Formats: sequence, C-alpha cells, structure tokens
Amino acid sequence: MSDSESARQAAFSRTMASLVCLLDAMALFAAPKLAAKIGRVPPREGILEHLEAYLIIAPKMTAPVGCIPRQDTTPHALKLRELFSAWTPSNQIPQEIVQAAREFLEAFGIAGPDEGWDNFEGFPDDPQTREGD
Repeated sequence: MSDSESARQAAFSRTMASLVCLLDAMALFAAPKLAAKIGRVPPREGILEHLEAYLIIAPKMTAPVGCIPRQDTTPHALKLRELFSAWTPSNQIPQEIVQAAREFLEAFGIAGPDEGWDNFEGFPDDPQTREGD
C-alpha cells in the first residue's frame, strides 16, 4: 500500500469514527431521559468538532445505487452547530437541541425508538452478555 493510499485510508477511518460519535451524541441529545440517566453529556467542543468533520463530508454522501436518494442533512447539521455553539453544557438539555437532534437523525434515516424519544432510557441489558460476569 502506498503512503497516499495509507493516508487516505487513515483519513477515512477517522471520518467514519467521527460520524459514529456524532450519531451517538445526537441519539443521546434526542433522548432526554437517557441523558439524565447517564448523568453526563459529551463536551461541547467534541460535538462541534464532529459536526465540522461531518459538514465536510455531508455534501459528498449519496445513497447507494438503486436506493432512495438521501435527504440533504447539511441544514440540520448547520442548525446543530449554531445551537451547540451557544450551548452551556448541562444535563438539562434545551428543547431546541432535543428537537434539532431528532430532526438530524430522522433526516439521516434513523428512526426513533419504538417507545419514542421522550420515553427512551436506553436498551435493556442483554442477559446473555452478562453470563460471564
């Protein structure tokens, strides 16, 4: 593998990791009961960093051939960046951030949990994963 291929692969890996972190954070902000249960939220600087990384790749993201075209999530990410830039971190998440996180996830194609975002407190522990404890 050439150095340039290796660098591209490393950049891709960093971008994908950042995207996963952004989606996880938005799911947390979309579910206030889960955020309260966890008792902490990601730092504002980290969220803004992931949003900036996402805004670079968002215009290039397309649906695979034969799939329904993806909705442009850029306006949602820009709104989130604006809201998080002015946000003072706390476990009391402002409703406008909750709503913007939900709209971003929906635009990204991620449906809310069966019980709804307002009631979601996380997934139950899987008893099979606890057998070895």
